[in-house]
Amino acid sequence: MNKVTIGIPTRNRAQYLLLALESAFQQTYPNLEIIVSDNACTDETPSMLAAISDRRLRVLRQETMLSMVENWNRCVGAATGQYFLLLSDDDLLEPAAIECMVAAFETETDPQQIGFVYCRGRVIDANGALLREGRSAPHREDDISLILAFFRGQRETWPCSILFRFSDIEAGYSSNFSVITDAALWVKAVVAHGFVVHVDQPLVNYRFHQSLTAATSVRGWQQENDKLAAFVITTLQQAGKADAALVRQIQQAVRALNRHVALALPLNVANTTRRAVLWQYLRHLSDFNTVPALLRWIRATAVLFLPASAVSRWRSFRGKPSLGV
Repeated sequence: MNKVTIGIPTRNRAQYLLLALESAFQQTYPNLEIIVSDNACTDETPSMLAAISDRRLRVLRQETMLSMVENWNRCVGAATGQYFLLLSDDDLLEPAAIECMVAAFETETDPQQIGFVYCRGRVIDANGALLREGRSAPHREDDISLILAFFRGQRETWPCSILFRFSDIEAGYSSNFSVITDAALWVKAVVAHGFVVHVDQPLVNYRFHQSLTAATSVRGWQQENDKLAAFVITTLQQAGKADAALVRQIQQAVRALNRHVALALPLNVANTTRRAVLWQYLRHLSDFNTVPALLRWIRATAVLFLPASAVSRWRSFRGKPSLGV
């Protein structure tokens, strides 16, 4: 039976970390190692970890604080499993998560065609309450279809939902990205192998924090998206998979994604005001430089000033979920 490494990078989140660890210890898959990289924590994390005697746990103590990507890579560098999953210190696994994803890899007729396996999940808030169910996806999907759907907001690939073959990620996460380095890693894996497999069961719980999501500016997120799109195009071109039409599709999709970021991110700032959101919308008006995009901006701006009951009725009529995550 192949070993699975669950890597948990952490920084001063002892109570969340304890919940994440419990979800890892409760896995039904027996051959596990769990690596926690303590990123120079100054809270009770070190003493809490020292009190845990589970033989599957290994703790790496960083004496000076590393960047997020460096700490993630300490988990990768210490892994000895044939498979690897990165579990953020505030996310949770359902008990059968690893078992189901390993089975999805190993029941494939040709596993070498699979870049990674990922699952559906749930989005929870800071207190663990359900915000929404995650999106479904095709069971087996080729690399180009997945990439286009991702940029169009139709696929969710949280780190905790992805099981990699370790040989595909041993070089680690790229420091060229600050907030979406995980996406760059799975892009490399799926382009190298050609396909992914999706397990359509809610096997993970991804914790959404308004304040943390909004900590990166709109422009910062847009620059990351542009950088990722350029990386994707280069990766596909090097693999002989990108013609001019596909490049245009990716560029169009990332422009639409960046417009969505400009409208959605200001709403995710905790305790924000309508005036603050409107100011952000005005700052990014230049992103809406086509007639359909401008109409979308006008509609979103108008909704800001409608009574909450009217917004709810309008969204019900349009058949769209409330914007928030």
